[in-house]
Amino acid sequence: MSRGTRTGKASAAEADVAALTDLRGNGLQIVSPDVTREGFEAASAVLEGVSVQPAECSAVAARNAGSVNQFAGEGVIGAGVADEQGSVLSAGLLDGSRVTGPAGDFEGTRAQLQRCASFTVSGATLTTVEEIPQDPIADASYAVLITQQLGAGQFQYTLSVNARSNDLIASVQSVGTVEPDGVLQDELADLATQLLESPAS
Repeated sequence: MSRGTRTGKASAAEADVAALTDLRGNGLQIVSPDVTREGFEAASAVLEGVSVQPAECSAVAARNAGSVNQFAGEGVIGAGVADEQGSVLSAGLLDGSRVTGPAGDFEGTRAQLQRCASFTVSGATLTTVEEIPQDPIADASYAVLITQQLGAGQFQYTLSVNARSNDLIASVQSVGTVEPDGVLQDELADLATQLLESPAS
């Protein structure tokens, strides 16, 4: 199916994301680009007043604090409903050929995450970023586990599977307080594959 106009492309991407269901079978709700952009900007503003060490990890810290906003308002994002344990699934689809900012730089984002294997915010909140093995998806893919220590014995885990096919970039992630496993990773990978293989793509 052709996406001849920008509006047509956006509408088709929204349809692709909205067609997904979370791990309990609930449909994803499209999140307004303005909301995701504002979330990223608010997270960035908060981090301007604190110390992120090493400093080059500030952008990664802002994306992590901005929750589903990996694409900083430039892609289409859908979010599920939190389950009984508070875990939330989200999925994003981005046309990298139409983006001039860092969100469309698939390998650049991967390299930045690799450089920020560990960083702290205000010397207290420790975050570790680990690329974990991922079976190949489409042209290129990788999976990342971000572990954030919120306090004594309190952790938040963000597991994401990211894949690229031609110019399209798909990212599916789960955020929660329960440490993710391989089964969850496989489910996220399946959703990322669905996004890249949808008829409208």
